[in-house]
Amino acid sequence: MRSIWELAAFHGDKPYLVFEDESLTYAEVDARVKALAGVLHETYGVGHGDRVAIAMRNYPEWVISYWAIAALGAAAVGMNAWWTGPEMEYGLSDSAPKVLIADRERIERVVPHLETLRAERSLEIIAVRSDADSAGGEIELPEGAVHWNQVIDPSAAP
Repeated sequence: MRSIWELAAFHGDKPYLVFEDESLTYAEVDARVKALAGVLHETYGVGHGDRVAIAMRNYPEWVISYWAIAALGAAAVGMNAWWTGPEMEYGLSDSAPKVLIADRERIERVVPHLETLRAERSLEIIAVRSDADSAGGEIELPEGAVHWNQVIDPSAAP
């Protein structure tokens, strides 16, 4: 899968992902994929065979997360965005990911179950599109969670 992404990245400045008024080229996505893969590996110790869960709406970060996880040889655990909190708890407990990459709504569903989940093993969280509320302030995240924009720096991608 990593090789497939490396070939796709040769499309450079051609449009790749479009979401509402956002448009990202192959090169821009490639930088984000490399940045996230670096964070997952260096900060969270994700490597070949490890699991990383993705729980969010169809945001560009879903695709970026998938390619970064695949590039590391890890397994992407896709979680149904319609799942309730108890369903998410079961899925996370059963799949045992090292990291959960999730949007605000999915994080809100998981928070009541974090204590139970973390009693079994560590679960780090990268929060997607949750770094500002309607008033422009930062959203409070659970312990062990970081905002995507705080850790993903495409300009410093390895």
